[in-house]
Amino acid sequence: MPIKWIKQRKRWGLFFDSIGLASFAIQGALLATKEYDSLGITVLASMFTGVGGGMIRDLLVGRKPLALREEIHAVLTILCAVCIWLDWTTPLQLTLIVVVVVAIRMLAIRYNWQFPLPFNRKRKMLTNK
Repeated sequence: MPIKWIKQRKRWGLFFDSIGLASFAIQGALLATKEYDSLGITVLASMFTGVGGGMIRDLLVGRKPLALREEIHAVLTILCAVCIWLDWTTPLQLTLIVVVVVAIRMLAIRYNWQFPLPFNRKRKMLTNK
């Protein structure tokens, strides 16, 4: 296969992974708000379903989970949980949440956005040497 096709395939894979991240994070948050009215529980449920599914998939295929390489996963699941906790539950609002999460994740991948966390600084220092 030409290299161009492989890059396109990876890009589409990340796109669909972003849709799955948002969808499962929203599903977990919806279930948590139905049972409990706590933002903390909503965030935890959103993170477990959003990030957990992708981690299990990556472990089953034998690669390092994306969630451990990109901290944006956790931030996006928190965004989903807060939106659901604020009662953005109409179909249009849920669709908007998915679109925003996918757009932010794709932009983060495209422009290599990373949070200034200690392990990111250390990684950047090692690559600059």
